[in-house]
Amino acid sequence: MAKYARVLTAMVKRSNEAGIEIFGAKYKNTYHLIADISFLNMLWTKDCYKQIKDNQLSSLTATAHRMLRAQVYFGFFVFLVPLTNAVVNAGA
Repeated sequence: MAKYARVLTAMVKRSNEAGIEIFGAKYKNTYHLIADISFLNMLWTKDCYKQIKDNQLSSLTATAHRMLRAQVYFGFFVFLVPLTNAVVNAGA
């Protein structure tokens, strides 16, 4: 999670330095970026990083995309294991 936050911070910093918008928006800081639900929706989509013309920013976006998906899948797995265990034990 901390590494994900560092990648998002680097994205905002690079975006502001180069004057490039991320998915059509300018962000003041990382909190502004995380609070934007449309950013998270765009980051979730497949090949979202190809929309960004700057190579460094595109690379950071690809990394954030993979990390977001990994976190969601891991969270779903962590939720599903105890749920499955409870269903199995309830039937016994």
